[in-house]
Amino acid sequence: MAGSVSTVPEDHLVYVQDAWAALPTDRWIEIDEAVRRELQTERLRTGVGFVRLLKEFGPLPDDLSPQMVHGWANGAVKSVRRRHLTAVRRSYRKIPDGCQNTRRPVDGEWERIEVTPVLRRE
Repeated sequence: MAGSVSTVPEDHLVYVQDAWAALPTDRWIEIDEAVRRELQTERLRTGVGFVRLLKEFGPLPDDLSPQMVHGWANGAVKSVRRRHLTAVRRSYRKIPDGCQNTRRPVDGEWERIEVTPVLRRE
């Protein structure tokens, strides 16, 4: 591929061509500061973090993980598959403001029990 080899065994060439053809054809786009701010803003607006987003607000691609989205938002990752970013954006747009807690308190108070020394031993 770099031009340093003029002949190769045919089975090697076929292997490389097949492997190349099997690669995803997704378009990759650069993650700039605007995309990072957008993800951080959506997380703050909704109160829904990346783990919860991927678990509850699909459908999202199976090959997308919360760690990937976190990397986009914090600048550790510089590019993203367009379909992944589109799916995350679409999911965040479905969520209303302040959706952070779907659990509800019992009679206005969270149901809680005291953690006693007896419970600590169990």
